[in-house]
Amino acid sequence: LAVFAIAMLRNMFELLHKVGYLYLKPDLQSEYISVFAILIHMVSFWISLWLVLALVLFWFTRKKNNIRNVLKFTMFGMFIIIFPVFFDLIIGNDDMMLYPEDPFDLFRNFSGYFNIHTQIWGISPGMRYEIAIVSFSSAIYVYIKTRQILKSLFAIFTVFGVITIYGMWVSILAQIYEHGFDFENVVYFLKSDLFRGAVIPKHWTLSLSFFYLLLIPATLAYIFFKDNPKVYKVILRNLRWTRSIHYLILYFAGFALGHLFFLATNSEKSSTSMLFVFSNPLDYVAVFTGAVSIFLAFQSAVIFNDYFDFKIDAVSNPDRPLVRREISPQSYRKLGSLILFFALVLAFAVNMALFYYVLTASILSYVYSNEPFRLKKVFLINN
Repeated sequence: LAVFAIAMLRNMFELLHKVGYLYLKPDLQSEYISVFAILIHMVSFWISLWLVLALVLFWFTRKKNNIRNVLKFTMFGMFIIIFPVFFDLIIGNDDMMLYPEDPFDLFRNFSGYFNIHTQIWGISPGMRYEIAIVSFSSAIYVYIKTRQILKSLFAIFTVFGVITIYGMWVSILAQIYEHGFDFENVVYFLKSDLFRGAVIPKHWTLSLSFFYLLLIPATLAYIFFKDNPKVYKVILRNLRWTRSIHYLILYFAGFALGHLFFLATNSEKSSTSMLFVFSNPLDYVAVFTGAVSIFLAFQSAVIFNDYFDFKIDAVSNPDRPLVRREISPQSYRKLGSLILFFALVLAFAVNMALFYYVLTASILSYVYSNEPFRLKKVFLINN
């Protein structure tokens, strides 16, 4: 939550600084970058980058450190992301802080990268100092924990490299598609090669968020495992795998039926239409993101059901985590809320139809299992 608040501050300041490029549009389908889309995109970018950098520092210091200490250090270090906006404002810099042009030049000119007189479009002077501070402070942290100079020096280049690749993967993809590195070509790449033909996501900025949003729960799961492997295994054991697979089968069956309906009503069928439902790979990423959302929404429903059925499970299901006191009720409920939050955000990134479905299903699950409604007590409804 603290990092989320810091990321929101950074992006709100950036929106105010660059208000001419952004405006509010509820349908998220404008040629301009909408406020909703950029907030989801950038907040997920910062949170996922924070988690990745925390794992990098943990890898360097894992023998004499624990993941919680690393998370605390990197959490306080995240305040540095507010610095570039104010620094650029003070010095009168008006460069947009977007995807840089050539990621390979940054590796070739590592020393010149921190020179504010070197022109690199997309990298403002404040961002350069920001990345320099993060890289060198990471090296100092590694040295304090390990007392190894070589490892701390290697940490500088590793952190710098992670940030560089993480912030420039779109430019790298544009180069692979031979569009070049200037921003206009990168945007053209996003809207044409990457986004052209996509039928599920409705905004190219949100579509880029898939990768960040999927990375957040994945890294959190690994961090949870490293922090408390015993409870992590308990949670895995309590997953209702059979029911989860059941719902996922229904989810994918819906796409199969929709595809068959499309083939039955579309006179222009290609030879590959039976094998490939979508022409754009981004749609398959969206389908996978939706499946993760469905899976997480169901698991949150399971957690809330176990929480309110504690007394019943004490008799009928004594192997449940709460009954065996393997996890506290408060922690269990917080975990369910966090999982539900990720499920809703992932669904929203895919499209509004899936978001409304997941939200409705979650509400129905809540009123079915939980007080004060608890419809599972009502005859007929309980089955």
